[in-house]
Amino acid sequence: RIKKYYFFYLYNALLNATQNSLNSMKHRVCGSNKSGTNAKLNPFFEVDVQLSGQEVQLNPSLEEIQKAINKAATAVLRCSKTLYNWDQSTTEDDKKQSLYEMIAQDKEIVKVILLLTGSIQGTKNKINEFIFKFNKFEWLWKKSISKSIKDFSKGSDKPQLSAYESEFKKFSQTEEEIEKIEPTFIIGAMQLKTQSLIVGLKQYTKEWKNEYAEDLHKKAKAELYRLSDHISELIDKLSKTHHVKDIDSLGIVMEKLEEIRSFQAIIDISFNPVTEMYTLLDTNLPGGITDKDEMDARIYLWSKWSTLIELSKRLEK
Repeated sequence: RIKKYYFFYLYNALLNATQNSLNSMKHRVCGSNKSGTNAKLNPFFEVDVQLSGQEVQLNPSLEEIQKAINKAATAVLRCSKTLYNWDQSTTEDDKKQSLYEMIAQDKEIVKVILLLTGSIQGTKNKINEFIFKFNKFEWLWKKSISKSIKDFSKGSDKPQLSAYESEFKKFSQTEEEIEKIEPTFIIGAMQLKTQSLIVGLKQYTKEWKNEYAEDLHKKAKAELYRLSDHISELIDKLSKTHHVKDIDSLGIVMEKLEEIRSFQAIIDISFNPVTEMYTLLDTNLPGGITDKDEMDARIYLWSKWSTLIELSKRLEK
């Protein structure tokens, strides 16, 4: 009778210790306060939200978190596995009945274990809703930049400045939306950290912006050199025919002067797009314009034109 008395209290002490430990896990994992108040508990898990392949994923995943909870619950429950029932001193160790077998069959213990083994699944819908919010950015990594630029240009070599402005505006708006993403979210027992995701989204946006800027730069540079070379060619030809000696040289001069007059009529139409393209590139091209020849061509374009006009006026006199 005395043995039964003390064994009863030993068993209950072990049962209560196991149950209290599992209940503490339950309260922390399920995000509820043990005292029943509305006080918030600190998150039990820190989870990175990051881009992986073609989708936004959690690291560790929900499955990995659930496995960790299951492992911890099993470890608590198995603490009694090496504590044996009394009156088994003559029984071999592998045949002894441990208190674990009795505790594992307790209804309250079973309830808590079942709750813990499915605890993370209860937040799965909220997690999916959270991840779904980032679908608006999926074009950044799912679409091909080169194909988008090709479709955007539609095979035309002429810069579509208003279209480029719209694209750069879209990229800027995307960057602003990324900046508004909260660095941490708390769902249940998990603190979701979005820093890795934010860095990834910013990098993708930067790549899109850079590629479009480079595409515009190619067109602006080609148009700049075309105008600059054309003006230089006219200056060179007029300089060589500075003195009219015969009817043939006069004809050449008149032809070039007529070409200059025609060009002068559309000079604003020709020069302004180039100027506007470079103005747009000044704020969107990474690193800006660094090529010295290109910078000189841009700076001296109007002065070369002025030189050509002055030369043509002298020849007309």
